[in-house]
Amino acid sequence: MKQYEHLNLPEYQHIFERQKKGFSKFKFPEGRIKRNFAERQEEKINEISADFNSLKDKYKEKIDPNLIFELKINQSVDVNFFEKELNRMNIKILSVTEKKGYWVVFADDEELKEFKRKLGLYAKEGEKEHYKFFHAIESLEDIPIEKKISKELTQNPLKEDNPEYLNIEIWRMEDDRLNNFIKQLEDTFFGDNFRITDKLITKDFVLLRVYIDKKVFDEIINFKEIAFIDRPSIPKFNAFDYSNLDVEDFNIEEPDENSCGILIIDSGILSGHPLLKKAVGDEQNFQEREKTLTDTVGHGTAVAGMALYGDLEKCVDEKEFKSQNWIFSAKVMYAEEDVNGSYYATYDPEKLVENQFKEAVEYFLDNQDNKIRVVNISLGNLNEIWNNPYNRQFPLAALIDELALKYPNVVFVVSSGNKSPQDIYDSVEEIVENYPHYLEDNPTFNLINPATSGMSLTVGAIASSPRAQDNYNVDKDIWYPIADENMPAPFTRTGPGINGMVKPELCEYGGNLILQKIGNVIREDIGGKLLVISNQFPDRLFVFDESPAKSIFFRAGTGERAL
Repeated sequence: MKQYEHLNLPEYQHIFERQKKGFSKFKFPEGRIKRNFAERQEEKINEISADFNSLKDKYKEKIDPNLIFELKINQSVDVNFFEKELNRMNIKILSVTEKKGYWVVFADDEELKEFKRKLGLYAKEGEKEHYKFFHAIESLEDIPIEKKISKELTQNPLKEDNPEYLNIEIWRMEDDRLNNFIKQLEDTFFGDNFRITDKLITKDFVLLRVYIDKKVFDEIINFKEIAFIDRPSIPKFNAFDYSNLDVEDFNIEEPDENSCGILIIDSGILSGHPLLKKAVGDEQNFQEREKTLTDTVGHGTAVAGMALYGDLEKCVDEKEFKSQNWIFSAKVMYAEEDVNGSYYATYDPEKLVENQFKEAVEYFLDNQDNKIRVVNISLGNLNEIWNNPYNRQFPLAALIDELALKYPNVVFVVSSGNKSPQDIYDSVEEIVENYPHYLEDNPTFNLINPATSGMSLTVGAIASSPRAQDNYNVDKDIWYPIADENMPAPFTRTGPGINGMVKPELCEYGGNLILQKIGNVIREDIGGKLLVISNQFPDRLFVFDESPAKSIFFRAGTGERAL
């Protein structure tokens, strides 16, 4: 096999010593005098207990607070082993940010009697060392108030007599303690200056949306149960701003005559749209049910716009729409109307999808004057999921491979597909707790036909930056973004493909899921969607909808789709 310099992996020359029996799991800290260490920690315990008892006395018969503090760990430790040692002293771990660093813990024993007893045995000098896990503890620390307040809130604190909506994160204690504290907090401070307007409780975290003024804020920040307080962090935007845009305000440039072409195989395009018409090379109809070339569904128009311009919001901000390629449209789907008056895309029931596809590709690619270099395929069959139960190549995917070999100068690009996690989970909490693992663990998120094509480039979706629409609901309700920016989009499908093939090979921003629970209903905020060109011009220039990475899908023979 030919060697390449950038792949050169030099052999690591090192002899690893076998670990000896009885080897301590914990290293003794350099310079530590155990008796002095124990005395300092007892002083810390007394300080933490005194502060806790003062808080307990102040809210006697109103709030039963919990003793929560930090352990500073000075070395990497086995978390499971260390947790067992702490549990034996009636101390439970609430948060481990790193194996080495600050751990947040909760003590059932408010006086830490067992901790003190073992600390005393550890401090005794003698031949036999007791409780070596104390080697890893640097100190006990009360959690400082400034550590619980966000930087933004510190720089711009609440103003007197001006309540705001804030997010309060509570340490995830056991359910009974947690629910009791939240109820007591609400009962004690409820009024015009404090309300809990929403909450989200998962197995890992607790988040409250509260309406609060400075006076109440200054009181509750002292409770040990408060992990962090911040202003709502999801950036806000106004979708209405994009509904009043005038196309005359934009500089629209057509592509150069020698620019390459992109073939969009979809539901057609709205070729008369002012942002598309200067860049349309040709459009053809390859189905018989809808005679018009116009895109009634809207998906093909959205795909074409993003193929031409990429980030449309950036183009709007800069007022510049510069086409770099020519668009060619092959309409292989037509529109059907459902009982709610919405349109969905389906295929001609009398024609093979593969035949329509082959005819469209050959028509456009056989004409060298089109200079087509990319064929975009943002469609798929929800009934045909790789390895669930299909374990052989799908005919449409195989056809794409054949065409890719026939036209070696053309790149075929296929969407990996999408699936909503709401299809398998009934609550926001379940989605949050299981993301992103369900993308890999749940076989219904596997690639669908034709994303398994071996000769094409399959594109998955990554999440856009979280944001929420700026309206009256945003300030009082918790909108929870499922994915952080650049993480896998919560709806994308994942590989591997056939024979363990790496799929998808590429990714693109495809939006996000911004969800909210109201009763038993999950609402989705428009902020998770991307700006695309609308097929409803002149009524609408743009619309917030799914991206090509969240492509349109059909159920063969049923006409159903999932967007």
